[in-house]
Amino acid sequence: MRQVLQIILGGLPEHLSFCVDSVKSFAKKSNVSYLCIDNVEDDYIVREAIGPHQPSNVYLQLRTYSDLMRLKILSTQPETLYVDWDVYLYNDFVIPEEETFAFPPECVIYNGLNTDRYRNLYNDVKDTEWFGGQNIWTDLYPALKKDANVKYFDRELYRHFHECSHFSEKKNFND
Repeated sequence: MRQVLQIILGGLPEHLSFCVDSVKSFAKKSNVSYLCIDNVEDDYIVREAIGPHQPSNVYLQLRTYSDLMRLKILSTQPETLYVDWDVYLYNDFVIPEEETFAFPPECVIYNGLNTDRYRNLYNDVKDTEWFGGQNIWTDLYPALKKDANVKYFDRELYRHFHECSHFSEKKNFND
């Protein structure tokens, strides 16, 4: 069963609420389930994903937990569309039939039936000492470059507010 996933740890900044609302709206319109994980302590997936590691920096800790949870879910639950909390989905966005990425690849991911890629990434990092802040997605980029069959979402179907640099333009995204 297809689902839309968002992971929002540490609270949602108010200026990003319109992005999350667009994703919830998309899920409802598309008749797919919407899963939002916003609590590190109560979810079994979180406990299984993070294990005993505890990064010292709170931001890195939340970022690490979020990255690991995302990988864990994408590795175990096929047909999951992951959308970052700072991505706005336009009305004509659709879930594709096969694994598809946005650019940068980690902000919108649809795993289709391919859970192996995420299981391999998860297994590569879960027991290592990368918790000092290394971006685990750096392992994804080389793999995608080698894969001639990789599909990407049309950039006209979403807007990624990377580093919050375009929020003054949000009034134009309701079309």
